[in-house]
Amino acid sequence: MGNTHQQKTLPHMSLHPTARHLGWLIVVKLLALVALWWCFVRDASLEVDAQDMSRQLAPNPVVQGAPRGQ
Repeated sequence: MGNTHQQKTLPHMSLHPTARHLGWLIVVKLLALVALWWCFVRDASLEVDAQDMSRQLAPNPVVQGAPRGQ
């Protein structure tokens, strides 16, 4: 009897080449977005003044309870 060795292989789940290509494309795009954010947005800061913001949100405030005709 010969010494034969049989290897058991798991079923190979291969993706369609187009799906693999799209997967790599998404990874590259995500890396590009992270690099752009890291270079241009990471250190950006925005200071918001409460008074300026209230003027922006309510430019003409309505005063309620003001007397009419006086």
